[in-house]
Amino acid sequence: MGEALGRSHEIALTQGELDEARLSHQDSWVTFQTFEKARRAPGDVDADLLLVHGYGDYGGKWVANAAEFVRRGYRVVALDLPGHGRSSGLHVFVPSCNILTRALASVVEDIYPPNKQLFLMGHSLGGFLAINYALQYPPAQKGGKSESDSHSHSHSLLTPQRPHLAGVYALSPMLGISPETRPPWVVETVARMLASLIGHVPLIRSDGSLKTEDARVIAETLSDIRVYQGALRIGTGLALLSGVESINRDVSKLNTPLRICHGDADRVTLCDASRQFVARADNTRGDKSLRIMHDVNHVMLADRPTPLSREVVNDAIAWMDQYCGRV
Repeated sequence: MGEALGRSHEIALTQGELDEARLSHQDSWVTFQTFEKARRAPGDVDADLLLVHGYGDYGGKWVANAAEFVRRGYRVVALDLPGHGRSSGLHVFVPSCNILTRALASVVEDIYPPNKQLFLMGHSLGGFLAINYALQYPPAQKGGKSESDSHSHSHSLLTPQRPHLAGVYALSPMLGISPETRPPWVVETVARMLASLIGHVPLIRSDGSLKTEDARVIAETLSDIRVYQGALRIGTGLALLSGVESINRDVSKLNTPLRICHGDADRVTLCDASRQFVARADNTRGDKSLRIMHDVNHVMLADRPTPLSREVVNDAIAWMDQYCGRV
């Protein structure tokens, strides 16, 4: 499509797509949108950018911030994670973070020819998933093999049909949970006892106002039917905690360029966890960096451009420009 960016609620499965799913006995799907220039110009980057939203949100929340990336030449893809937005699944029930990571991989394989350059950009849970994808699907090299095929760890999910992952830009990534958000240990203990029986049941009420002090953003989030407003489901909460533990164990294996942007006033995910993650990562190539934004809370990209979101988008473009064309 052209540079005009549409609203996410205009997306709908056609009857033909529904019939195809029924005939193939596949009752699950991942919804995504793509945005790109109708005509490319000299100097445009030749790369794709997959945007990954956070917990309870959906891909359409990114649309307002996609225009600058499209103008730079990126083909922008915004997906709805399983159990979110218009993708299938019980609303925000995530029994395993790897299910979400595999969803990213399925979108990549669906829309990308092999070996095309790709960047991932994610917020919060989406930032975690973008990094986790880089760990699970190491960068593809010529011939379709990954840099770590010869010594891949046991849970790597490898496929030759993937592009070269050029870099990950993570906003407020879920690498550590703030004490203001994490439930008391007693609640976690009870949740673990109940998970196998009623993991889908909502248990822990979250306070959306912890994410931002912007009253407009809070009001619009509460009125948006595509944003999950319920309590955190037992199984989802435990899956997120398990994912955080796992990704921090594997930090030394990350061989993809990484840029983390985190606010030091974040009340949802820990800024210190991002500091520690970058400090522990292998940075012999100088491709891991961290930007701390003073007095900034969790939400950096709202549903419309703001001075903060423009600053973040410009930082992301400047960082990705360093790696465009390197394969």
